[in-house]
Amino acid sequence: EGGYDVLSAWMIIDDADTVRAHGETDFRGLSDLIDPNAAWLEDPANVIVTVPSEYVLGITCDVPGRTAGQIRRALPFVVEEFVTTDIERMHLAHGEIRRGAPVRCSLVDRTLLEDWLACLAELHVHPGFLLPETELLPVAAGQVSVLFDGDLALVRTPDQSATVDRDNLAIALNALPAERLLLINGDLAPLERARLDPGVAITHMETSGLAADSTLGFLAAQA
Repeated sequence: EGGYDVLSAWMIIDDADTVRAHGETDFRGLSDLIDPNAAWLEDPANVIVTVPSEYVLGITCDVPGRTAGQIRRALPFVVEEFVTTDIERMHLAHGEIRRGAPVRCSLVDRTLLEDWLACLAELHVHPGFLLPETELLPVAAGQVSVLFDGDLALVRTPDQSATVDRDNLAIALNALPAERLLLINGDLAPLERARLDPGVAITHMETSGLAADSTLGFLAAQA
């Protein structure tokens, strides 16, 4: 009765990359927080929404086609084999399309996406960007990037991404072909290290300021 059921972390950053305010709240709290008459809200590019990656299927696939147009038209038929529901019920977003190159795709239930956007519209918020969290992690060939977030870890490779329970992190990392791990805002426990292939190099990403403040701060800095 009080509105949408949504628990959100939020952050307001000024043009100098300084955090003006941040916190966690529900729909009513967001309603109190957001001034629909604020000038910065009029530009959708000023609003970035990240969504939990467990709601999004991120895949990289090879799509036949001689032109970008042919590849774009064939894309839904290629990704259909990766989903268990009707592809018509899914919203498909894709990265740059280049002939002969794999295409990065994100799929999300269309009804879920529409509900998110309806909730934001109720708050007078019209985001210019809506992104899966893991898509904001650094990516490089042969690398697995891991961003620690309490009891969870966000994991990304050039062609896969997932949100993993910390208890299952070592299992997930062993299932991914990697030459090196890039660890962000955290470290592996000794037992987790012991379960990894000893040939995998482990490095830590140095973060400061906004990126070191929190998971949301890191994602905001990447965005």
